[in-house]
Amino acid sequence: MSPHAHVSSKHPGFSGLTNSDAFREHTPQQGGIMELKAIADLNVIALGTPQSVSIMLDVTAPEAPDTGERPAKSVQIVLDRSGSMDGTRLDAARKAICALATRLHPDDCFGVVVFDDKAGVAVPNLPMREQNLSEILAGVRSIHAGGSTDISAGYTLGLSEVRRRLPNGGGTVLVLSDGHANAGNTDADTFEALATQASSQQVTTSTLGIGVGYNELLLDAMATGGRGNHVYAEQDDSAISLLQHQVDGLLGVSAMNAHLRLRSLTGEPAQNFVRILQRVPAWVEGDEVVVSLGDLYGGEHRRYVLDIDVSAQTQAGPLPVLDITVEYVLVSTLEQHSVTSTVRVDVTTDANDVVVSNPQVRIERLLAVTQDSKREAFEAMARGHDDDALDRLKRAQSAIESNLEASAKDIDDATARRAREEIADLTEIQMRLERSERASSMKFARENWSQKSRGRQRRSMPTENDDSSGS
Repeated sequence: MSPHAHVSSKHPGFSGLTNSDAFREHTPQQGGIMELKAIADLNVIALGTPQSVSIMLDVTAPEAPDTGERPAKSVQIVLDRSGSMDGTRLDAARKAICALATRLHPDDCFGVVVFDDKAGVAVPNLPMREQNLSEILAGVRSIHAGGSTDISAGYTLGLSEVRRRLPNGGGTVLVLSDGHANAGNTDADTFEALATQASSQQVTTSTLGIGVGYNELLLDAMATGGRGNHVYAEQDDSAISLLQHQVDGLLGVSAMNAHLRLRSLTGEPAQNFVRILQRVPAWVEGDEVVVSLGDLYGGEHRRYVLDIDVSAQTQAGPLPVLDITVEYVLVSTLEQHSVTSTVRVDVTTDANDVVVSNPQVRIERLLAVTQDSKREAFEAMARGHDDDALDRLKRAQSAIESNLEASAKDIDDATARRAREEIADLTEIQMRLERSERASSMKFARENWSQKSRGRQRRSMPTENDDSSGS
């Protein structure tokens, strides 16, 4: 079968289900089919009355094959070796990179770029079968600290290296840094544009900030444009497990280049009809809004929230309002698949039939808008307005707590867990700030916001460090 063969499966739509049985926690699909579910907060609207409807969209990637077989990937490390990395910090980074190299397949490509005030190649990006693992490990262990921090030089060289031999499975640039860029280009928009361009060529970018001195604005911009992750290693040793965690996701990708296509069924132009609450790239193609989801690892579960404005209807009865299609390339076969769900509501002549907002969707929507409060809080911290930041965080936490208490019996376990995690995260940000740990609070808040504002969930961390590097 051609690598671009198209396999399409259309699933029946969900029409505003209003109880917890409609949305139980689920098991990722086997056999390569993405699971797509949509649920509206209202299943009935009144005749002749315009109505705003919120839709919770649930996407679950198929499990990765358990055979260990996958398309070859390219992994490019971009390592900050500026003077501030000297000591345990650079030791931890070297150990993490060595452990990563030992996990790659012979057809995977691997390389290391280092940078301080200039960039250089420590390990050329080549297939592992063309390299000697002992020489790679020796090369990584010989990396030493240097001068200032020119992230732009390191990142652009890393992008050049990863493109040398880009395999079918695509590539990932992993940037590790502990410092503020004090040389070269330091414009966050430029970094995001570079990462966005690379992502269109199947190269994702993920970033790992170490300590409290790094520039979280730049690292988050790269991860956002590059459709990757931005994570924060507060302690030097935690960089090892966090890098391992990122590589687990990278090597476990089951669906590549996933997109949502949103098409209005009510006659309104989709771009005026749909608002996406998460921070995801979106554009208009014809009568559709297209949303980029990037790559998903096996079994990954994401939730998005959409708001749509349904105009006043002149006829009672069932009303299809939105077609939602997810398109993706299945990694195990490199075939393109699509799954579609149609959202419907009923238009009634009796206003008494209009039901109250679905508590499941209401809480998921609240979790989405909480990310705005989080962003406003770390922006307030950056201006030195800690009291303003604390007030925003406390109000956001109170809203989640009250809604969770009122709706505990009407939501699924996944939403309840996400709400409790959000409460814990908001509490942690506040505690750090109240202990006068502003830098740590800002780093933690931005990392947290960077993931959740894009619909991404927490993934279980490894319990043990990988010591296979023998360093």
